[in-house]
Amino acid sequence: MRSPWVTALSALDMDLLSGGRFILGLGTGLKRLNERWHGVAYGKPTPHIRECVQVVRLIIENAHLGRPIRFSGQYYDLDIQGWQRPYAPQRQRIPIFLAGVREGMIRTAAEVADGLLGHAIYSLPWVRQTVLPAVARGLAQAGRERGQFHLCLSVCCAVAKDRAAARRAAAATIAV
Repeated sequence: MRSPWVTALSALDMDLLSGGRFILGLGTGLKRLNERWHGVAYGKPTPHIRECVQVVRLIIENAHLGRPIRFSGQYYDLDIQGWQRPYAPQRQRIPIFLAGVREGMIRTAAEVADGLLGHAIYSLPWVRQTVLPAVARGLAQAGRERGQFHLCLSVCCAVAKDRAAARRAAAATIAV
């Protein structure tokens, strides 16, 4: 995960450039990449991303107001003073979608985000048996309705002259 400060300011810029059509997609990424490439302590992914969403929303909603922005949590400790974004945001609430594969992250997405970015490895049984129940539990925990949450599911597609060639082409995507 990148800095929530840089993420929030980038989201504000992208939302402005897109005329209010931007959706911020976040995910925890791999532990190895976080720690070795970005120098970020990985910790526990679901509480970490939950806190990241809180901080990003706090910055987006307050960056233009000129007030101190403070947050103290397990993963982030911010005390931003003396800075103000020079103009109001396009929107004060930019939609945030979280990437998730396993039940805990899917539930967390339903609790704190506006949508779920599914993975190409989701099968229809996985969606029915894991994704939808986890979304329902997360929404219930947050006191939200299903209509307040978007599912963005993807499909792995490979085009070839025959089925065997298509399967071989798709294998790199679905082999985990």
